[in-house]
Amino acid sequence: MMKKVFILDDNEELLDIMDRILSPQFEVDVCKDRGSAMSRINKFMPDMIILDYYVGDNTADDIVQQLRGSDSASSVPVVLFSASPEIEKMASRLGVAGFLEKPSSISKIRAYIKNVFEGAV
Repeated sequence: MMKKVFILDDNEELLDIMDRILSPQFEVDVCKDRGSAMSRINKFMPDMIILDYYVGDNTADDIVQQLRGSDSASSVPVVLFSASPEIEKMASRLGVAGFLEKPSSISKIRAYIKNVFEGAV
């Protein structure tokens, strides 16, 4: 059975690219707004959530807190995905599974996700 990856980012082009590059290896669902994210996550039941640090007017701080309070998503690994030079500090502060910098190569994104699933990150 394919692992499920949910991606929350407000950049539609990036969501389309991520969907295309990850779909051969994973079942992917993408979302561009926080408003519908939790209901979509609860329905999709992902094995990993990739989260842009800034989604509209919201930051990952708010979203991660909401995920941790959720019965269905509290133990799902979250990976921050951002162009911020502070991404490593933000990921550490939030206690998430890891981070990916924007931009990253397709091979790096695929390998990183695989490593998170294998517990190598």
